Amino acid sequence: MMRIANIIHTVAIATGADMLDIVSDRRGPAFARPRHIAMFLTKECTPCTYREIGDAFNKLDHSTVRYAVEKIASEIKTDAGLRELITALKASIEYRTALADLDKVDVLGVARQIVLRPRHGSMAASTNELAALAVFALDLWEVASCAEAMAQSIRTIELPDPDPGADNTELPRLRLLADAILDEMNHIAGAPSEPVQLQGEEA
Repeated sequence: MMRIANIIHTVAIATGADMLDIVSDRRGPAFARPRHIAMFLTKECTPCTYREIGDAFNKLDHSTVRYAVEKIASEIKTDAGLRELITALKASIEYRTALADLDKVDVLGVARQIVLRPRHGSMAASTNELAALAVFALDLWEVASCAEAMAQSIRTIELPDPDPGADNTELPRLRLLADAILDEMNHIAGAPSEPVQLQGEEA
C-alpha cells in the first residue's frame, strides 16, 4: 500500500507546495488546494478511512476530509486542468507503488543468475525481477555520475605550495582518487562488457 507520506510528497512536488504546509492548518488557496488534492488522492489510492486520513493531516476532523475529497471529486468533472493533474498524480503514485514492490526483489541474486547463465538466466527472470535490476542499474549509474562530477571538480583544484609544517598529502591523494574514478568511468563507458559464456553452453 502506498504510504500517505509518499502521496503528500508527490503532490508537493507537482504543486510546488511544502509538505509541512500541506499537513498544516494554514489557510488560503496556496495551502488548502494541495491539501485537498492530497487528501483526495489518499482516499482514491489507499484503503484509509476519512478518520485515518484526518489523523495523517494534522488531526483533521473526518468531516473536513470528506468535504475536501468531495470538493475535488466534483471539480474534476468540470475542470480539465485539475482532471489532468489528478490523472498524472495517480499515474505517478502507481509508479512509485510499483517501485516499492521492486525493493523486495533480490537484485544481486537475479544479476548473478543472468551473468552465470546469460540466456537461460534472463529468460527465467520474471518481469518484476528484470525491472528491479534495471532500476538498480540506473541508481548505480546515477551514483557513478555523481562521483564523476565530484572527481571533475577535484581535478580543477589547484595544488597549493607545500607548507613545511602541515600535512600536504590530503589534496594530492584526492587528486589520485579523482583520476582513478574518471579512468574507471571512461573504461565503463568505452568498453561495454560482453555476456559471460560458460564452458559447454551454446552461443
